[in-house]
Amino acid sequence: MSTKLLSSLAFLVVIFLFSIFVFLSEEVVIRITEEDNIIENVGAASLLIASIICLFLFVRDTGGNDLYLFRTERNLFMLLFAIIFFFGFAEEISWGQRIFGWETPAPVNAINTQGETNIHNMSLKLGSLRLNMELLFSFFWFSYCCLLPLLTRVSHKSKMWCQRINLPIMPLSLGSMFLLSYILSRVANFYMGRGFMHAVVETKETAFEFLLAVVAIWFLTEHIRKQQANAAQKGEKIIIDQDQE
Repeated sequence: MSTKLLSSLAFLVVIFLFSIFVFLSEEVVIRITEEDNIIENVGAASLLIASIICLFLFVRDTGGNDLYLFRTERNLFMLLFAIIFFFGFAEEISWGQRIFGWETPAPVNAINTQGETNIHNMSLKLGSLRLNMELLFSFFWFSYCCLLPLLTRVSHKSKMWCQRINLPIMPLSLGSMFLLSYILSRVANFYMGRGFMHAVVETKETAFEFLLAVVAIWFLTEHIRKQQANAAQKGEKIIIDQDQE
């Protein structure tokens, strides 16, 4: 798929997700954004797809990383993304708790705001610092998905540095969809009121998770495109060598 097509798809899906607050009744909105309902399941499935694609690219892409002190044979960033996305998928389904029906351990239940076996709903303090998974994720999407694509577009040195360490960079058109989702979530919060805060949060999370799957698909299409280009170059070289002989 082309970048333009994927960006258009991402835009349409984001608009569609947040349109539920305009076109559906309040009762339906609350129901479909409940735990284990369609909105959350779409997000969990998106993260699983993104994880599988990144793991596939880690195995297949032999570009490696130049990390100054050492080089790797494969792209460790893809492995890192695969682990992070799978972790997010497992968190969304509470590591299978609601599927297999086990009870939340008492120590976890005491610090989990939803009484579930997951980390992102925990309220933890490390000294004077409070561990907030939502804040960490916000830092990730804003810095990696928005700022980095913009920085590599305006700064040649930044682009060359990312290419040297083989850090995959998404196109700015896809990165901007994360910012759009955040803005729409703020609008939805204002429009729906505090009673729908959970519904808005779940919809925003699903929008982000779907976008991560789209980004992973873009990484895959870029990998295929480069493979095809390399194969074409090798074919041209063989023809040239045969002509010279």
